[in-house]
Amino acid sequence: MARTTADDQSRHQSEASDSGRAAGISVYTGASLGDVGEIMSAPEFPAEIPAGLDLAAIAGGTVVDVIFRDDRPDGFSLANIRLAPDYILPTHSHDVDCLYYVQSGWIVLGRRRIDSGGGFLVLAERPYGYRAGPEGATVLEFRKSTGFNMVISAMPSAKWQEIVDVARRHDGWPDFVETVALPR
Repeated sequence: MARTTADDQSRHQSEASDSGRAAGISVYTGASLGDVGEIMSAPEFPAEIPAGLDLAAIAGGTVVDVIFRDDRPDGFSLANIRLAPDYILPTHSHDVDCLYYVQSGWIVLGRRRIDSGGGFLVLAERPYGYRAGPEGATVLEFRKSTGFNMVISAMPSAKWQEIVDVARRHDGWPDFVETVALPR
């Protein structure tokens, strides 16, 4: 069986190709097509973030790569998010629906633990956030959109401080980004 390359993948042809692939089928390898910033606008932060809070401390605790992006304007996208141990994803919303699948590890969404193999659906504009378990987690994000936003919700100062404190307890997760990098 022929193996697709990242270059082949980036085209995501839905038409028949010279290789005999059937029209209407797109194959992807799981390799990174780039950072999620290529399909998501920069996060919008609330004005109420406590002054002096070092949000840079949390930057090393998550890596998000786009692994599928449909060429069609109303097409699908798939992102692979790797969360460091105990990483807290701030409460936020997106302007499109998203189906999440926990591929490895586990997360806590609200008061509910979601183990590997489970998932959840979040409708557009519904605020949510979650926390990775002590071993971290990998979550797949399926959207019927190739572009979306991220709006961080206003949260109490204590919640912002908890997010930063967790990152500091892990020293900002040094080398996490490098250890979970996907092939390109």
